[in-house]
Amino acid sequence: MSLRSQRISTCVVSVGDKSVIIADSVRSQRYVGNVLGVETTSDGRQQIYLDRLLHDTSMVFDGWEASGAISTILTETKKP
Repeated sequence: MSLRSQRISTCVVSVGDKSVIIADSVRSQRYVGNVLGVETTSDGRQQIYLDRLLHDTSMVFDGWEASGAISTILTETKKP
């Protein structure tokens, strides 16, 4: 079994009315997804549903948590 090193990317999320742009600093890439819907969680955080999978385990998002297996769901991190 071989071990592969994986660089962690700190990504900046820009949210628009109809789309989201994720800027990956390590890969120098920008990923764009269309917003399917927006909800507010019971604790007041915004949750954005995208039309495609835009995240992987090597990505850390500034101010957001990413989840989802088929498409990305962005959830605001807890506010202090």
